[in-house]
Amino acid sequence: KVFKLNEDLKTDMDIAQLKLQRSNAVKTLISDMKPIEHEAALAAASNPNTENAFNEYLGVINQKLFTKINKIDDRVVKGVAMMDWETYMATASLDVISSIRKTDIDKGKVILNKDIEDHKYDFLYGNSSERLKAQKKLWGDESVVYQAFKLGLLPSGETPDTYIAKIKKEVYEVEGEREAKQNPESYLSLMKEGYWKDKITSEKIEDFEAIARNKIAGKTKSLITELRTQKTNFNSIVTNFIDPTNPQYFGSMTQYSTIMDSGIALLKQLEDSGMVGEAMSVAQHLQKLESAKSNHVAITALQQLPLEQVRD
Repeated sequence: KVFKLNEDLKTDMDIAQLKLQRSNAVKTLISDMKPIEHEAALAAASNPNTENAFNEYLGVINQKLFTKINKIDDRVVKGVAMMDWETYMATASLDVISSIRKTDIDKGKVILNKDIEDHKYDFLYGNSSERLKAQKKLWGDESVVYQAFKLGLLPSGETPDTYIAKIKKEVYEVEGEREAKQNPESYLSLMKEGYWKDKITSEKIEDFEAIARNKIAGKTKSLITELRTQKTNFNSIVTNFIDPTNPQYFGSMTQYSTIMDSGIALLKQLEDSGMVGEAMSVAQHLQKLESAKSNHVAITALQQLPLEQVRD
């Protein structure tokens, strides 16, 4: 009885030891593989080639796993280790797929934003053909926004309609401000036709209208100052040109024609700008210039005659 008890005890100890050895072997394998999987997961998450990232991830892990598994002689250890590893990978691989998907979405968002910015530029600064094409791509039937929505690239909570509305608002606000600053007359004309009404807010329309009118007023003021300066310079030129005491008195008919033409052009500009007083001043100097020409022609003709005829 004592011998049997000793043998039974020995058998139980051997079984327990074997179980412990197998358990440790499985744990060691799993422990060795986890850092490998973690490193492969990081590489997959940063892999720009998202289409092949997951297959590459599995390829690296399986290569390392089978190398380690093949070194184990105990079939039970192999079987248990494979089951435990598959259980671990069921969760780990889902995280990797999620990371790859996030990378794919982030990359898609970058491409989408670049496409939208390019189309915005063409709409605002391109020719009529480029503008029409950009309009189709931004909010027409061919809009990149609809494609992006299907791929899950739009910001959370955004629909194609709300996202397109934001794009249109931004584009037309830039266009409105640019027109008000660079082509104020055009902005006011379009405003009168109702062009901006359904494109930007009433507040923005009024803000840009103020900018446009200030620009026009500034241009008018600058033009008036410039025309007054031109008037003063022209009158001075005429005065010097017809002054007999001036060494350059009536230099030539060519100079006369040049001065006369510039004066006539200046007179029209002054009249068109409503500068009546300045226009009258230039007109008087043009008359003086014309009279000086008549005198000059008469004197030149007299200079060709004998002195007796001149005296007569």
